[in-house]
Amino acid sequence: MTAEGITLILGAVATLITAVSTAVVLVLRAKVSKVSDSVAEVHQLVNQNRTDMLAYQQDLVQALQAGGLIVPRDKSTK
Repeated sequence: MTAEGITLILGAVATLITAVSTAVVLVLRAKVSKVSDSVAEVHQLVNQNRTDMLAYQQDLVQALQAGGLIVPRDKSTK
């Protein structure tokens, strides 16, 4: 085998390694992006549920107070 043949083979192998490693990086980035999107969706759902719960709790407190009951202050929130 000549030096030119060896050079061509090494170049082809280097190109193949570069292509495979680039593909792997792109696939991993896509997976990380999907996970980040899922985490953002979960945070949005949890935050919305908490907001809804606090609003409902405030409505209940107002209804109890309107009925003449003394409602103790919630010490867990400011």
